[in-house]
Amino acid sequence: MSVTLGNVSLGNRDSIFFHKRLTEAMPFDRVFIYGPIMTQRYVGSLGGSGEASVSIYVNNAHVAGQNFFMESSDSGPQCISGTLFTPPVTIPANTTPTIKVVLTTHGAGITYPTSGIGMLFKVSSQWTNM
Repeated sequence: MSVTLGNVSLGNRDSIFFHKRLTEAMPFDRVFIYGPIMTQRYVGSLGGSGEASVSIYVNNAHVAGQNFFMESSDSGPQCISGTLFTPPVTIPANTTPTIKVVLTTHGAGITYPTSGIGMLFKVSSQWTNM
């Protein structure tokens, strides 16, 4: 069984969160939250570096986090991408928890806002669902 949380988007030096209260009670008490992540930045003439961080909250309690880095580069568009995959997260069985995914970008150098993408996140009870 897996549940799609949805997708989020954001600009550079920005933070956004997606949260969803599950409408069906989960019959299990350990879940994984996973999904591909990509954020886009545009760096000015001084160049710079980039980072994206993801934090996962279940019922407002921080349960996992992950950072994605990008090498310093010349000016122009840059992309930070990776796959979020949390360790097992314990939730009360047969409840409808609220799951929140917070995606934040950080950058060095002169940056300009661009669109970014946080892809679909899923919650799953089994490794084989991934």
